[in-house]
Amino acid sequence: MLNGVEDLSKDYLSKLLQVSDSAYPTGSFSHSYGLEGMLQIGVIKNESDLQLFIEQEIDHSLKHLELPILHHAYLSLDKGDFAELSYWDKLSGAAKQPTEFRLASTRVGKQRFRLLRDVIGAESIDSITWEKIDSALPSKHLAVVSAIESWTLEIPLKVAMISYSVQNYASILTAALKLMRLGQTAIQRILHQHSKNASYLVDEAMTILPEKIGSFTPLLDIAACQHQRAFSRMFLS
Repeated sequence: MLNGVEDLSKDYLSKLLQVSDSAYPTGSFSHSYGLEGMLQIGVIKNESDLQLFIEQEIDHSLKHLELPILHHAYLSLDKGDFAELSYWDKLSGAAKQPTEFRLASTRVGKQRFRLLRDVIGAESIDSITWEKIDSALPSKHLAVVSAIESWTLEIPLKVAMISYSVQNYASILTAALKLMRLGQTAIQRILHQHSKNASYLVDEAMTILPEKIGSFTPLLDIAACQHQRAFSRMFLS
């Protein structure tokens, strides 16, 4: 397996394209990841607000929580340390305050894990190892499962982390397309703006020490808690 070093000679690209494609049925597009709640409380009203939401709330969460957990979970797999892998899964859940965020992470993570084990990664790992990983991760949070997916498919660590960031942006912006008066061009403009900075964000996330992992986004958390009890809503989170 790779040790976090990019190796373009590996045939991982086609696998990465498949698992990151919008047609890959993970259920992620049933979630707005807090955007609908932020709209409901009136914080986001236009394209500029949406840009600011991603820069301040989403990038903070990616840099300080999601990407560092993916990073360390990947390294745990390199060491074959399933107890450590379980720790990252538990931390991922404990660090998410709103129930909606925890449920979104585990629902999408479990679906992605099933697809990996039963379809794409079935030939890469023996059944005994799959059972060990499965039993070590009762919750299967998305960042940890994404680490397993990338490690199994021999996707280099930094490439996996960039892909995770871009997929996160794409899911939120797809929700924005349904929730806001924005066209496809505006959505793609925002996606491009943030995707081109993803490598820099990943570099910073890889410097976060294990004991420093954790995000602080109180406004987003409050909006998510209110969204959970909203009278009507389009998305699960």
